Amino acid sequence: MTIQFSDIQDHWAEDCITQLAERNLIQGYKDGSFKPEQTLTRAEFSALLQAAFPETEKTREPIAFNDLEEEHWAFAAIQFAYQTGFLSGYPEQLFKPDISMPRVQAIAALASGLGYEAPEEGKALLEEHFDDATEIPDYAVEAIAAAVQAKLVTYYPETKELKPNQAVTRGELAALLCQALEVQNESIAVANSIRTLQQEPTPSFRAANQSPSIAYECDS
Repeated sequence: MTIQFSDIQDHWAEDCITQLAERNLIQGYKDGSFKPEQTLTRAEFSALLQAAFPETEKTREPIAFNDLEEEHWAFAAIQFAYQTGFLSGYPEQLFKPDISMPRVQAIAALASGLGYEAPEEGKALLEEHFDDATEIPDYAVEAIAAAVQAKLVTYYPETKELKPNQAVTRGELAALLCQALEVQNESIAVANSIRTLQQEPTPSFRAANQSPSIAYECDS
């Protein structure tokens, strides 16, 4: 049965949102809306990672973040995101589960956890594609370049902006997950309205059940 949200008609990520909802990977609100322009927290992002990539191999031991109690609703998902290499923490062993997730961290996390290989000239690749490439933090340059090469990054028509430090929205994350599952041959169609940075996916990425090759730490 097709799931229809009341507020995504003609949204650029409408097809991806609908398909992910039909697979129970994302959910809407009780009023029938999806709120595609609403931002996500790091805890919410962790929960979506666990739902989308549950078979990812755990390559790290659990960690006791100083700001995360076991009673937190996303405790298990956050541990999953950390152990599988999707996410790391901040200095002083903090995770900051309730702050908004920047776009740069969301993209870098997917590249890291899914083991995308960084190109040799990653910085040059980013400067070629994005007018705001200089705003990408140094720690994330290789991961973002790997994501671009792997056809993961989506962007709005008629722009060349990544907006790396802007909080990722629910619609944007749906598009990222849609692209990631497409690259992994998970039989999910990517909306024609979503434009990507390359026509063909790179053959140099590893599947989600293999160890990640790109690790990153958040800067405070």
